[in-house]
Amino acid sequence: MIINWLKLDTDILNDNKIKIIRKYPAGDSLLVLWIGLLCLAMKSEQPGYIYITHGIPYSPKELANEFDIEEKTVEMGLQLFKQFRMIEVIEGGMIEIVNFNKRQDLEVIEFRKEQNRLRQQKYRSKQRNALLTHNETVTNDIREDIEKIREDERRIISETEAYKLTELFFNDLMTINNPTRYNKNKPDLITWSDHLRLLNERDGVLYKDMQPVWLWAMKDSFWKGNILSTEKFRIQFDALKSQMNRSNDKQNKETPVKKPSDNYKNVPII
Repeated sequence: MIINWLKLDTDILNDNKIKIIRKYPAGDSLLVLWIGLLCLAMKSEQPGYIYITHGIPYSPKELANEFDIEEKTVEMGLQLFKQFRMIEVIEGGMIEIVNFNKRQDLEVIEFRKEQNRLRQQKYRSKQRNALLTHNETVTNDIREDIEKIREDERRIISETEAYKLTELFFNDLMTINNPTRYNKNKPDLITWSDHLRLLNERDGVLYKDMQPVWLWAMKDSFWKGNILSTEKFRIQFDALKSQMNRSNDKQNKETPVKKPSDNYKNVPII
């Protein structure tokens, strides 16, 4: 999905970091640089990361030309943004907008809600016409609109981080346990992804911290027969993580520590 707009908080100018940045020399240009970086991150093939093409990052000079800002202002801005944890410069010089993926998921959710609202409005209007006129053509149009609503919603959700992680969960489940119930009837991963989204948004679990827990559960003698869906995974997440940590601690304690060899006593002193 390509989003051709950028939603900014109406209080952006009251943000503490932005206030500090604007007090620097060329502060307004630094604000333009920040918004420009957000736009580049939105347009990137890998949302949240800023680069010209894979393996080729932007230089300060190229960013200066891109936004019509002096190169020294760009250099100062990048340093400030790093200090304020607004960006990170990762290996190879590529710029990453901090927490961008979380913002992007929120934008996708808002976009999905707005699209559904408009389509539902159109659906209700046509439904009223159908009841009044009993026109079969209108009824068919309504059915088509309902399908379009469902297709749009599935397409939008399929591009969120929660859905991509759900695909990974299902692939790991089939690779490790291969429950026979899913051999012929694959579950609806759109519905499954909602449980991981809620685990992140409501329960505060980072997406990156989920896979280690489910991999442990899928290999545990008890849990592997119980954690067969993302819904069960979310419900039992705290218990799973707690047991996983205890199991790892116990394993570390039981691992014998090799004592230094006494052979050095027989080595002649030179």
